[in-house]
Amino acid sequence: MWSSLLVESVNLRLNLQCYWSELDGNGTIDWADAELTEGGVAQALLAHKTWQTALESQKIPAPQTYYVSPLDRCLSTARLTFAGLALPEKQPFVPVVKEVYIDSVLSHLDLLT
Repeated sequence: MWSSLLVESVNLRLNLQCYWSELDGNGTIDWADAELTEGGVAQALLAHKTWQTALESQKIPAPQTYYVSPLDRCLSTARLTFAGLALPEKQPFVPVVKEVYIDSVLSHLDLLT
């Protein structure tokens, strides 16, 4: 009995996540192109420091291409992460925007964890 209740509870949660993830908002809030949160900014700045250390101290090669989705939060994350790094002149930070990028697909991957 408990196992069936647990399965029903998990299925309900997954169905609600799928339902809301397909919408642009709920009539009050619009999350289709949400801004980067303070936590997201902090993570991007940490990624910037990590790349800076890796490029300068560990001498790893710089990325050759910077693919981003057209969503504001993705562009902001890319700018905060890569702008201002000491990159090779032949490999500057120039984001390549992919209109039909996998951002919408990735939103469903958290359902697998």
